[in-house]
Amino acid sequence: FIDVTESARVGGGFHLTLGASFADYDNDGDLDIYLANDTNQNILYRNNSDGTFT
Repeated sequence: FIDVTESARVGGGFHLTLGASFADYDNDGDLDIYLANDTNQNILYRNNSDGTFT
């Protein structure tokens, strides 16, 4: 197992995440990640097709 959280740009800060969904929200063929958080804002990570997320 290799932790790629930081290199994939999906880390940063503490979030109490209650659920995660994976879907292709922008119809580019790549799975994007949506995180439902408790006290913080929910987060949508768009897959950049290069191993990173925005």
